[in-house]
Amino acid sequence: MFGASLTGAILANLLVSLGLALVVGGLRHGEQQFGSRRLRVSASMLMICAFGFIVPAVFNLGTPDGTRDLSLEMSVVLVALYGMNVAVTLFSRGGGTGLTVDEAFDDEHPDSPLWGSLATLVVAAAFLGLMSELLSEALEPTARHLGLSNTFSGLVLLGGIGSIGEVLASCHFARQGRPSLVLSAKVGSSIQLMLLVAPLLVFAGRLLGQPMDLAFTSFEVVAIVLATMITRELIQDGKANWFEGVLLLAVYLILGIGFFHLPD
Repeated sequence: MFGASLTGAILANLLVSLGLALVVGGLRHGEQQFGSRRLRVSASMLMICAFGFIVPAVFNLGTPDGTRDLSLEMSVVLVALYGMNVAVTLFSRGGGTGLTVDEAFDDEHPDSPLWGSLATLVVAAAFLGLMSELLSEALEPTARHLGLSNTFSGLVLLGGIGSIGEVLASCHFARQGRPSLVLSAKVGSSIQLMLLVAPLLVFAGRLLGQPMDLAFTSFEVVAIVLATMITRELIQDGKANWFEGVLLLAVYLILGIGFFHLPD
């Protein structure tokens, strides 16, 4: 269920969160434009991320027993690539955020001090981890009782429901007319999941004696590749409207229906 839940989180970011944000922002503000210089680099990063999942899946078809060493070595490359991406984002000229001038220099300032915000973040992360653990323990018997496959449960229930907070935040920023911020956050979060979270889980599994690899199922890899491709096309255009958000949601529904009929 590791692969399914991670796939579900990626799909929820790229298709649901971004799709709903484009619908909300498009209906309120019309056609939206966003800074595309840095986002084009992010689009290329998305394709590299997808490539990082395609190689283990193809390798698994020929030599299933050799994917763990392959995944470990590829994880080192992916983490290094993520570190360089963060460095470019932080230290490149202009900040490398992909935000427009109006969004990058917003006049709003937080009322709380930095330490208060950090404390709130730590407490929220702890509660989120606890709730995720409880949800994971209750998911398998519930899915069995409802007749749902483990793949569908991990992808839609565990991966999708866990992203509700990000969906609400995206819609909030979209209503404020900040499409570049929404797109940067969603694409950046997906890149983080694929380049950092997945490799770290491979490392953690090796240390804890619970080996994990990056060899997702063929259906999961296809879903990730489709989501990254359609998001990449959206970014390269430099503008979006509410109907493009509907298209993203439709892709998610189609994939969800496919995974619902996929047996374990």
